[in-house]
Amino acid sequence: MKDLAGIIGFLALLPLVVGGVRWLSVRFGLPPEVRRKAVHVGMGASSLAFPWIFDSVLAVALLGALCLGLLTLIRRREARQADNRTAVLYGVERASLGDVWFPLAVTIVFALARRHEGVEGILLFVIPILILTVADAAGALVGTRYGEHRFSCLSGWKSAEGCFSFFIAAFLSVHIPLLLFSEVGRTETLLIAAILGFTVTLFEGISVRGIDNLVVPVASALLLDRFLPMDADALVWRLLVVVVLLVFVLSCSRWSTLEGGALLAAVLFGYGCCALGDWRFLIPPLILFAEHIYITRRILRLQETRHDLTPVLAIGLSLLPWPLLASLFPGSTEPYLVAFIVGTATHLAIANTGTRAFLARRFPTLRMAFLGWLKGVVLVGLPGVFLTAASSLPVSTIAGFAAGSATMLGAALLFGRLVCRRDGWEDGDFRWWWQALFSLTAAGSAWLAFLLTRP
Repeated sequence: MKDLAGIIGFLALLPLVVGGVRWLSVRFGLPPEVRRKAVHVGMGASSLAFPWIFDSVLAVALLGALCLGLLTLIRRREARQADNRTAVLYGVERASLGDVWFPLAVTIVFALARRHEGVEGILLFVIPILILTVADAAGALVGTRYGEHRFSCLSGWKSAEGCFSFFIAAFLSVHIPLLLFSEVGRTETLLIAAILGFTVTLFEGISVRGIDNLVVPVASALLLDRFLPMDADALVWRLLVVVVLLVFVLSCSRWSTLEGGALLAAVLFGYGCCALGDWRFLIPPLILFAEHIYITRRILRLQETRHDLTPVLAIGLSLLPWPLLASLFPGSTEPYLVAFIVGTATHLAIANTGTRAFLARRFPTLRMAFLGWLKGVVLVGLPGVFLTAASSLPVSTIAGFAAGSATMLGAALLFGRLVCRRDGWEDGDFRWWWQALFSLTAAGSAWLAFLLTRP
């Protein structure tokens, strides 16, 4: 009965919020972004009461589905209007589905928080929703009004001013509740707020079409759950990693072909490898990025070439499963580390093969593929041997690297046949997904060979 009353009350409140924002827009001429974010803040602020109103995850899921249907009806009605000056969801020029992702995010975060009891469970819900409500609105409004230092992303552009505002709001949304209502120490509270603020700002900086309304709160809940039991020493190392990675990648931006959003994604990928696995999972991506800087400096001297988020996304999705598996099965990190190293080496080998073909403006030859493979083995494979070897090389590790290296050479050759043309290099988005598939294949062969030869 309590859940039913909450559902009815919230469904009655939502039209009042939309109607109130519409009246304010007519009365004061609010800009489209302000109107949309006003609805966003109203929904988020009312959602903060969910831990005290609802007992069942199913009730929140039902409410989310009903709100999604109601918001869809409002959006369609506004889309049919000739005058969008009072539209609250359809008034912005860019395509955004943030209102669609919002109810889903609240439902997922509520389900994650319900795994804990008492104050901890409440904070695990309230803090991510505060970040979603306050930080997202602050970043969007400040970026729209004062954003001068812009960087490109798949959705168009974002600004450094907007990202900084998002970080400050996210930091305070974490720090103040933990400091006032939890038993976490002051030092740990400060560190958790800083790490979470940096991380979710990176997520927000690369999100497109409003998907940050889903990614930011869910990532906040998962990271907060992971950070709360940690002591100050463990948190300091995680903060240092994300800050050093951010400074390193951004300092190399002028030599990179990656756009601004892609550079932020590269930082997030590197931090994810280290946070999910351990420090050894960070070394191969750093080598891959350093090689990227080295080879693209030559390309930039010849012509202007830019890459968006797609390459980093393809590389990340093909490599992150291995440190994720290592975190899920901490007693057997070795086979996943071997697979990760081989997968990273495959990316380097294929990228070098493609770059040689691009610069030569010719179909990749066996020699090009062999040199790309050799570079992958020397730059990533050999350091990987030292990363995985404690005092001696077990047979399974040697077998894994051998099988992965053989598959890597075949992948470099086949990739050239599938993607390259005889008159030069064809640089379409699909080629990055082919590269990701070949990386997964080589890494999988290394992982399988390790398991089959393990004593």
